[in-house]
Amino acid sequence: MPSMPKSLFWTRTDTAGAEHVLFDDARGLAACGTMLAVDPIQWTGRYQVSTDPDWASTRVEIEVEGTGWLRSVRLERAAGRWRVTTAEQGDLDAAL
Repeated sequence: MPSMPKSLFWTRTDTAGAEHVLFDDARGLAACGTMLAVDPIQWTGRYQVSTDPDWASTRVEIEVEGTGWLRSVRLERAAGRWRVTTAEQGDLDAAL
C-alpha cells in the first residue's frame, strides 16, 4: 500500500519567509518543497530531492526565481556518476 506523504511547514527566523515540504520516507526519500523570502530581494524557490532505498542521493533539482530572473540546477546520479545541468534567465545582478 502506498504511503501518504508527510508535510512540514516552517517560517524563517532570519528574514520574512517560509518553506513547505511534502515528503515520503518509506523507501528512501522523495521530497518536494517550496520556499520564499523577501530579503535581500523577493524570491521563490522550488525543489525536489530523491534518494534510493539506502538513502544515497539520486536526484536534486532546484529552481529559484524573482522579478526578472530565474536560476536552476539539476543533479542526477546514474551508473555511479553525477550529471549537472544549470540554466539561467534574466538579470539577477540588476535585481540585487
